[in-house]
Amino acid sequence: MPRRDPVRDARLLQAPGDGLRDLHPRRGGRGRGLSAPGRSRVAASFAAAALLGIAGGLAVAGLAPGWDAPAPPDGSRFALLAVGDSGHRAKFSPWVTPQLAVGDGLWSSHRRDPVDYLLLLGDNFYPDGLEPGEAEARIAMNLVAPLCGFLDLSAPLGPNVEPSCGEVPDRRRPIPVRAVLGNHDWRAPESPGLQRELVPRYLANFALKEDVAWVEETAAGVSLVFFDSTPGRSPEGAAKLRDALASARGPWRVVVSHHPIEASPKGEALRGALAAAGVPVQLWLAGHDHNLQLSEPGRPGPALQVIAGAGSHPTGAKYDIPGRSFFQRTLGYARVDLVPDPAAPGSEELVVSLVAVRPVPAALWQRARVVARYAVAQGGSVRRVLQEPSDPLDSGDLEEEPYE
Repeated sequence: MPRRDPVRDARLLQAPGDGLRDLHPRRGGRGRGLSAPGRSRVAASFAAAALLGIAGGLAVAGLAPGWDAPAPPDGSRFALLAVGDSGHRAKFSPWVTPQLAVGDGLWSSHRRDPVDYLLLLGDNFYPDGLEPGEAEARIAMNLVAPLCGFLDLSAPLGPNVEPSCGEVPDRRRPIPVRAVLGNHDWRAPESPGLQRELVPRYLANFALKEDVAWVEETAAGVSLVFFDSTPGRSPEGAAKLRDALASARGPWRVVVSHHPIEASPKGEALRGALAAAGVPVQLWLAGHDHNLQLSEPGRPGPALQVIAGAGSHPTGAKYDIPGRSFFQRTLGYARVDLVPDPAAPGSEELVVSLVAVRPVPAALWQRARVVARYAVAQGGSVRRVLQEPSDPLDSGDLEEEPYE
């Protein structure tokens, strides 16, 4: 029997035209690929969104309704954006699809102050990962529609998803897009392979490796240590994380993971791996909890843990995070900038900004804002630059939104 090729199977099973829908409000909402009832719902939603936008504009006259981005710290010479858990299906209209509001916020930040990397923190496709029968449609829906400005669609299959992009080619600013898998991305057996092998056939600047832990070095001296935490939270995975950290050149080391380090035996094993590596780890970037959080876990562990799993549906805090100092239940993302340390001439610090965005694209009157900003020195000391009040940890229903 010939060897099964999940990438080929995905193309053969793809429903014709599924990847060709106009999924972003910036395209004018032609509704291509929708049934007549679907187009009616979209038209009604657009009318409602227009009325909401007008009312909001009158209420907050003078505020730009789009492309808003809080200013990053001064002097950034390296920057990245990170978000996780953005894999929900689109709603019946792009104007009420939450991940498009997050994508607009990310793109606005990149347009105002360009970054070097976009990091996807896992659960890229709900509920069961990327499946063969809908692969092209989901790549268009969950990657191209919200993140088009970051993407290079020159790959062989890129033209198939071009109609879902809300930016003309001349306005795009492609940068490396790197991803890790989340627990939902592991559910369908084909999903990990499709995300590693098929997605780059559409997006030329997308990469996701098969290893449990791998390192990508940057010219700025920031080592990005990618960790596939679903299989990696095991003794064998912890050893691979330890070895990857020890091999990273640094002096700045940032772990990119789906799972955060929580107060559990698995979390303690990861803290042990960081201690065994024998090198400073300034940041641990994670998703999995669908909100924005910051924590200072203390030794052994990263100097600062950043949770930005707020890519498509915010929930309450589900996990016991050691040293948690900030939590908000909101959509949003994290931005990290390497900047001069104002307290130590000649030195630098990593500044993490958690940015909350509007709940849906139609909420044009609500501007993105920094809800917390912390700075980490190379030696691991942390200072709080600004911070809004945290939400109660038990705020709201902790259950997932039903997957459409």
